[in-house]
Amino acid sequence: MPVKKKVEEIAEVVVEEVVEEKPDTSFDVFLQHQRKAIMEAAKALEEMIPEGVREHSRNAFKEVVEGYRKLFNSAMDEIIDTFEKVKFEHEAAEVVAEVKETKAKEVKEPIAQ
Repeated sequence: MPVKKKVEEIAEVVVEEVVEEKPDTSFDVFLQHQRKAIMEAAKALEEMIPEGVREHSRNAFKEVVEGYRKLFNSAMDEIIDTFEKVKFEHEAAEVVAEVKETKAKEVKEPIAQ
């Protein structure tokens, strides 16, 4: 634990030094103002939409995401099942081939008693 804490402290110092060395350019200041403007515009639009509509929209979005999640999980399960069947059939074919090779050797080379 002490080593991890020391590493975190050093990382914080390095990050602080990097942040302190970089002055904001005019473009950085412009971007900050644009981000704030977009956030304020989003808040204004949000205030225009009634709370009930927002709540039902969020619930609808969650249901859409859950539906896609179930669909993709089901498809992945089917793909995995198919791969397992192919793998099992491939392994079974190898076992049959080994048995045939063993029987062929026994026929060619009779066991000496």
